[in-house]
Amino acid sequence: MNDRRTLFHRRLPLAVDVADAIDNLITADTAGLPLAVTIEDIAIELVRIANIDDEGDPVVLSESTRAAVTDRFTNYLSTSSIFRAGYKTYEAETRNQVIPVTKFFFTAVYTDEARDCLHVLDDYVIRKSLPTRSSAMTDREGNPLVLEDDEDPNPRSGKTAGIAVFPKDYLVEGFAPKLVGVWLQRSASITIGLNEATTTRLENAASASPMIAPLRRGVQVNKSNLIAALPKPKT
Repeated sequence: MNDRRTLFHRRLPLAVDVADAIDNLITADTAGLPLAVTIEDIAIELVRIANIDDEGDPVVLSESTRAAVTDRFTNYLSTSSIFRAGYKTYEAETRNQVIPVTKFFFTAVYTDEARDCLHVLDDYVIRKSLPTRSSAMTDREGNPLVLEDDEDPNPRSGKTAGIAVFPKDYLVEGFAPKLVGVWLQRSASITIGLNEATTTRLENAASASPMIAPLRRGVQVNKSNLIAALPKPKT
């Protein structure tokens, strides 16, 4: 997406590299959006990008080296802020809607066949699909969830495991998918909370200052505009 020193010359990816990897994966998928990709998918694509030399030729890696680099990139994306910065960069450049999702989403919800049904997820599935504090994966009755072919006998979910990407202005029967709406409402609540904290600080400042009054009005207008802009998911 941008001219810069290539990943071939760096040990770890930048946010723009992550954005490029996401863009490559989405562009390569002929079915189009919506689409979900895991952190591991993105790490694998980053390894491919990282091993293209300055002439555009791929560098052949041994299986052990490729696996080691993939593990390093996966761990880096999972434990640092670079993954969030990367999907935010992709979102800003493409205007597509990016929703971070959990391991539960990929193991219990998402398949290629189900990708066109993401607008009908119920409240339970949406709650489990959006990132929160890590906890043991359970079914609707609260029983431990056993995953086939999973190396972890006690799988946990809650951390961000990947992203679901929807096109800009995506509607189904005139409504935004509830997953998108709930995520935006959560993001808006955080922003409004920060705005209210700022408002309190402004109220404690000298109101006679010509700089303070416009700031107070601006914070209130931003809050109103943010609430009005939220999509109305189908209930």
